[in-house]
Amino acid sequence: MARTPLLSPGSYFERTGSPSLRTAAIAVVSLVLLSLLATFVSLVALGAARGGLVGALVATLTQLPLLLVGVLGFWLLVTLVVHLFVRWGDGDGGFRASLALVGWTLVPLSVPFVVGPLAPLVLYRTIPATPGTAQSTFAVVGIVGLVAVLVGAVWQAYVCFGGMRHVHHAETPIAAGVSALAAVATLVVFLG
Repeated sequence: MARTPLLSPGSYFERTGSPSLRTAAIAVVSLVLLSLLATFVSLVALGAARGGLVGALVATLTQLPLLLVGVLGFWLLVTLVVHLFVRWGDGDGGFRASLALVGWTLVPLSVPFVVGPLAPLVLYRTIPATPGTAQSTFAVVGIVGLVAVLVGAVWQAYVCFGGMRHVHHAETPIAAGVSALAAVATLVVFLG
């Protein structure tokens, strides 16, 4: 029995019906906090922040308002699109169900939110920094970041599809289309 929609969204949403908005909101807040923690660890370990731990903490906390507004804005925008498609495709469920579903689809974005700040840390710690390795290390960081975004977008589409089919009782083409749009929106936000 699935305890979370992240690994088996179809069976989870089939069992629970409409997901709890409170649980989805906690999951989204956890995403934001996890991203901030990864950024803080990266800044401290790379020594990029002036002023030691306090400087790293200040540098991390200055990102909080932008991260919160960005994640919450993305959550609402994707929810509006999902809800419009639910209505257009004669699906069931209200805006609250769409909001909760989309909240769960944002959790897979923890992959790029965490890998992004930590990839340079791992790579710069494992590959000695020399003029000859700097460019290739930078390229590897970019490739790792791209793979993290792709993994997050595909995982997001998987959760969205299962939720659309079972929460909103959307037909397969509508669920697939909405899932693809959510993944494309993620790719545009992260790579655009």
